Amino acid sequence: MINTNRNDSRSKLFNSIKFLSDNLNDNSWLGLLLIDIRDFKTINRAYGYECGDKLLQHVAEILKENSKNPKLVFELGNDEFAIIVPHLKGPNFISLSANRIAEALKVPFIYDQQKILISVNIGASATNLASDHDLLVLVTEHSLSEAKSQNLPFHIADIKTELFGHSDLSLLNDFKTALHENELELYYQPKININNPNTSQAEALLRWKHPTRGMIPPDQFLPLCARLGLNIELTQWVLNTALRHQKAWPNAATPSIAINVSADIIDSPELPHIIENALNIWGTDPDKLTIEITESAIIGDKESGFNNLKKVQNLGVRISIDDFGTGYSSLAYFKHIPANEIKIDRSFIDNMTNDSADRRIVELIVSLAKSFELSIVAEGIETLEQLALVKLLNCDFAQGYYLSRPIPYDEYIAWTAGQ
Repeated sequence: MINTNRNDSRSKLFNSIKFLSDNLNDNSWLGLLLIDIRDFKTINRAYGYECGDKLLQHVAEILKENSKNPKLVFELGNDEFAIIVPHLKGPNFISLSANRIAEALKVPFIYDQQKILISVNIGASATNLASDHDLLVLVTEHSLSEAKSQNLPFHIADIKTELFGHSDLSLLNDFKTALHENELELYYQPKININNPNTSQAEALLRWKHPTRGMIPPDQFLPLCARLGLNIELTQWVLNTALRHQKAWPNAATPSIAINVSADIIDSPELPHIIENALNIWGTDPDKLTIEITESAIIGDKESGFNNLKKVQNLGVRISIDDFGTGYSSLAYFKHIPANEIKIDRSFIDNMTNDSADRRIVELIVSLAKSFELSIVAEGIETLEQLALVKLLNCDFAQGYYLSRPIPYDEYIAWTAGQ
């Protein structure tokens, strides 16, 4: 069976690519195919989820039958697969593999006596250099994007002339070094209890000061982390660093700390274990730790995401839903949401002092959250007027540049001492 856990399967894909690339000989090329099933969501809606599950099984069987090594076939998501193609005689041979897979998938899938045509987009690339194993994934992902945008059955990318230049590959390698050699840093942004300013809470935010490029924005290096399959490893680093800082706090008012968890690992079975292990290592009170996830992350994979978050909650750890109000969630979803706190998205906070519609949305979210006994954080507070209004609307916490920007650990200690 193909592993259906996205993060676990993706990690195995990266590990397999690295192992095979490390063992390339002078006359051998390593190829990668990324396969995306077109209109899979439409098939699910039209025929039901049982049909969708059987279709995925059907595709998996075809891919394994047409791969020289079925163990090199990976399911990366609800409608995405990957195949590693080792021992190619040259870069052009990857096109033969892509064409063979595209042809094999043209066989109609029969469900309930109905023929369903399978349409796919395939991205492909190949390398003969061990040092290119990370770039191989990036280039193949770009190739798949090209195939999808141009509606092609497959698109072959040349790893030597692709859009990813030397500087991008250098940044990729530099990030791996930064993570493995502890060159990253956590900044902290206070979360102020509106009714009790002496209560200390903060959100831990990742920062990377590159030795030659200066500060690299998270929206540049976090996608690299995801593509490298390092989200679990990065989460472990952030979690242990935050709890180490918390344990070393110089006074009795130890802050409650929130860390962000990537949507890619919400359904990973490793997540509850790494959280439990970190709590045990640092002797942390679980109630002093909050895991923040985006609303859209659990809406995208509700069943497995909810179950995993319930396991985290059962450890005594708090769950906060970030960017709330932007995920288009239903009331049925909200009824079962595994959370202790919601953070109202700053897009509603920005204009609520001038826009009555945004103010009414905030009022509705607060009312709904209060009925389910959830704490409410208003994020993106940048003015005194906004702070006064969220207090009037009965929000519990406030966070934003008006109160404090994210600051290094030592500065945050000094900031709390001055409160």
